[in-house]
Amino acid sequence: MSDGDSVRASGRMRAGTLRVTRLENLTTGATVRSKGVPKAAVILAVIVFVVILIVFAWLAYQMFSGPPPGFEEPE
Repeated sequence: MSDGDSVRASGRMRAGTLRVTRLENLTTGATVRSKGVPKAAVILAVIVFVVILIVFAWLAYQMFSGPPPGFEEPE
């Protein structure tokens, strides 16, 4: 883009800011699109989420398995 170019932007407004997903330079005919979130970031987020779930499940199992506090075995 250069000063004086006519452009058309499309996207979403979020918190008063236009998040552009597609930009067309009407003067030159060029089009630019956003790539979005990298796949590596999505995969990493899913792995971290699964690990956190496994840790919480293991901790819950450790806390709630076995007899309740104060339980005495019958003789």
